[in-house]
Amino acid sequence: ITDPANDVSPAYVDVTSLNSTLSGQTLQAILHLRDLPTQLTFHSAPEPEYRWLVLVDVDNNPNSGSTDSRYKGAEYALLVWSDPGVSGTMSIQDTVNHWVMYPDAGGGWQSEGEAVLAVDSVADTMLIRGDVPGITQQSRIFFEAFDYAGGARRSDLSDTCGTGVVPPTATPTPPSSNDDFNAATLPALTD
Repeated sequence: ITDPANDVSPAYVDVTSLNSTLSGQTLQAILHLRDLPTQLTFHSAPEPEYRWLVLVDVDNNPNSGSTDSRYKGAEYALLVWSDPGVSGTMSIQDTVNHWVMYPDAGGGWQSEGEAVLAVDSVADTMLIRGDVPGITQQSRIFFEAFDYAGGARRSDLSDTCGTGVVPPTATPTPPSSNDDFNAATLPALTD
């Protein structure tokens, strides 16, 4: 999925593309951002200040799954977010939460299990990997990136959805090495 650069500010929520691979029910998604620093400043926001989501409409039916109009029927999300109330300049990799989530009947999200996260500020990518029950190559995927921005709420939400999640043809190359990435924490995808 591609998305225009410079359609939202700040650059760390401006997604330019989303690439994905699927091995069994393990989805690996790489968000390419216009610029992704190693650290962000957290301002004690009353809600999650930063959020990046890769949403999955498992059954490719926008009328099932999430009832939130922004999330177009997603049954699951690979979700990266900061806790409310966090304050200071800190590493994205070490500060944010990363989980596979599913929508509940009350409009919230519940945890399915932990996701793997690798932030690469050199390549401006965020790799998120997690097990998504029921996902197939026909499932729809799309994204949202969000910055609370002192209440201004800036968001980049994909206008298009991709189908046909790509199966791996070889072990994917993880993001380039830097201080925020430890290749040993990312098990290789296999068929």
